[in-house]
Amino acid sequence: MPVFWLASEDHDFDEINHINLFDQTIRWDSSQGGAVGRMNLSDFSTVLEDLNLIMGKGQNAERLKAIFYKAYSSVNLAQSTRVLINELFKEDGLVVIDGDDILLKKSFVDIMKKDIQEHSFYPLIASQSQKLNENYKVQAYVRECNFFQLEQGTRKRVLDRLDTKEIDSNPEKFSPNVLLRPLYQEIILPNIAYVGGGAELSYWMQLKTTFESEHIPFPILVLRNSVILTTPSQTGKINHLGFSFEDFFSSESDLHKKYVQNQANMSLESQFENLGEIFHSIKEKFNDKAHEKMIDAEHQRQKKSLENLSKKLHKVEKQKHEVALSQISKIKTSFFPNRILQERHNNFIPYYLKYGDNFIKKLKEELNPLDTNFVVLPL
Repeated sequence: MPVFWLASEDHDFDEINHINLFDQTIRWDSSQGGAVGRMNLSDFSTVLEDLNLIMGKGQNAERLKAIFYKAYSSVNLAQSTRVLINELFKEDGLVVIDGDDILLKKSFVDIMKKDIQEHSFYPLIASQSQKLNENYKVQAYVRECNFFQLEQGTRKRVLDRLDTKEIDSNPEKFSPNVLLRPLYQEIILPNIAYVGGGAELSYWMQLKTTFESEHIPFPILVLRNSVILTTPSQTGKINHLGFSFEDFFSSESDLHKKYVQNQANMSLESQFENLGEIFHSIKEKFNDKAHEKMIDAEHQRQKKSLENLSKKLHKVEKQKHEVALSQISKIKTSFFPNRILQERHNNFIPYYLKYGDNFIKKLKEELNPLDTNFVVLPL
């Protein structure tokens, strides 16, 4: 059974308050604070208006607008996100769990007390993190207390050992941080596997001994798929330009350089080798310390001159191939917008507008969650 954990108690509003769509940024401006899932949507109407204008007309656009208006008519962001996910995946049996729930929090009260009053987990997490740190950098900073206290519009770190009555009476006011949230998740609903990004799996690994101390089964950790989506047009251009998809993990300047060199066959590598051989033979002929410095200095001057010539030739050739180089740059930007992974920048909306539900169906058919290789997926 697939389960989606709704991180509604996070506080990083700046991370979720905008989307990138058709070279525009749509932003939800709000002065609200605290846990983002509790934020009301009274000031969200302008976002829906902007989406309505940008998405335009068409069957897929109208379906998506209907989903958005249904979802974002909810009382808060957590509820709206549950509706949105359910509308998109209602045929797949996806279960959405929101941890910001008083009944679920009651099942976590014993852990709350151990951490807030006794700091019981600090030595376990610190020791495990130290062992992990011998081989790679751990992700999450270890603290004595791993809970926040939630009030209306605020989320504050718990710094004092609070009274038992306060925890028993109001468990919904306490929210685990990134290091105890996994424990909370597995107490609520034990999982066979947890699928997450590299950073997420890193802090789960810091908790192995903590799980053991509470006799809670530790799930298999599965690195989520990482994907670049490509269009048939881009695939054709990449082949025509003589590149592979793997080449586009290189820098834009390296791609340009490789293309120009391939087109003009203008590499001076053999000339550099010949130059080295010439000066080596001169040094052997005049096998004298008195001449060695002079010969080496002249070698460096000639090498520098040849390097400058190579740059000038490359610049001239680049001007001949401006159209192709522009295509390379556009493809590179499409795969890595703002120099980050496509999946960290792009929103799903443009793909849904073009392909509808078939876009989600394609992802489910093509992606294997147990395959950790980077995926380039043609649409």
